[in-house]
Amino acid sequence: MERAMAKLRLIVPITIGLIFLLLYSTFDSLRQAALIILNLPFALIGGGGRALVDREYLSVPASIGFINLFGVAVLNGIVLVSCMNALREEGATLDEAVMSGALLRLRPSS
Repeated sequence: MERAMAKLRLIVPITIGLIFLLLYSTFDSLRQAALIILNLPFALIGGGGRALVDREYLSVPASIGFINLFGVAVLNGIVLVSCMNALREEGATLDEAVMSGALLRLRPSS
């Protein structure tokens, strides 16, 4: 288990870096790519808080669950930023695009 956790400590930052590069190449914006990646600490806080409430320990399956959680957080960020970009192209101001995009694309999770 220690070997697996050591590999995850190496693989996860590299993967997040690669995802950042893909986001940058997709949106051609360092700001938008950073905005999406900055969702990951919030996902980590939420998942870690839940694990503390449930008194769970960090295991390899739990780490894989966090990787899945990161994927969902990135996907939600991509959908939201894409929606805001589309609204901006239609002529909405930044404030209107943010408010409308959040109302249209953010969804509560259970």
